[in-house]
Amino acid sequence: MRPSRRPARSACSSRTWRESASPEGGRGLIAPRLILASASPQRRAILEQIGVPFTVRIPAVPELAEGPPAEVVLENAYRKAAAVAGIVSAGRQGGEAGASRAGGEAGAGAVGGEAGAGGVDEVGGLPILGVDTVVSLGARIFGKPRDEAHAAEMLAALAGRRHVVFSGLCLIEPGPAGGRTRTAAAQTVVEFRALDRSALDAYVATGEWQGRAGAYAIQGVGATLVNRIEGDYLGVVGLPVSTLLDLAPWVMSG
Repeated sequence: MRPSRRPARSACSSRTWRESASPEGGRGLIAPRLILASASPQRRAILEQIGVPFTVRIPAVPELAEGPPAEVVLENAYRKAAAVAGIVSAGRQGGEAGASRAGGEAGAGAVGGEAGAGGVDEVGGLPILGVDTVVSLGARIFGKPRDEAHAAEMLAALAGRRHVVFSGLCLIEPGPAGGRTRTAAAQTVVEFRALDRSALDAYVATGEWQGRAGAYAIQGVGATLVNRIEGDYLGVVGLPVSTLLDLAPWVMSG
């Protein structure tokens, strides 16, 4: 699957996470090590949990919803990171940006765009992490439900069965000749309990399904739907840490 030649521009918000005590005894911000190209509060929470300082840019890009799940999440992760790369590279001449979906490396061409809040100087030069997650039952992809009825339909299809949560990560690192783009994918098998209609309706009524791939949040009340998992629990939450560390072990450096 070929990445988009021209990542979509987007208006982004920016904020740096993790505060620490300054030598004077006040509170100060730790310099971020990467840019998270995601609006997901779960991904932010995971990075905070493992102690990675970061800043956030939220891209608005069209996402794939159909195709082989591993390719879909890699492409979507690439689109998110590439859109932000265009923003933080404002002022540089545009070019093609490519990433090998076979897990290799490719040059990331700079794409002109408008800087979001905080400006280019705040985040220019930092690696950019894009992440995407989908739930797959066989060849069928479950994205985010449209409404309560759609959420109930998804959960009924998953009840009593095993499905796979696919996560795609894309890291665009700045450097000479446009830097490099690397990707990685992970998967976790989740088995749902057999659920009757009252259990499904009770979960849907919580509203927790909103904005969740597969219509559930395993870190919340959705844990009651799950019988067992095989793989990285945090991948189901939204960011597989083991895969991130394989891709970028330096994020844990002091």
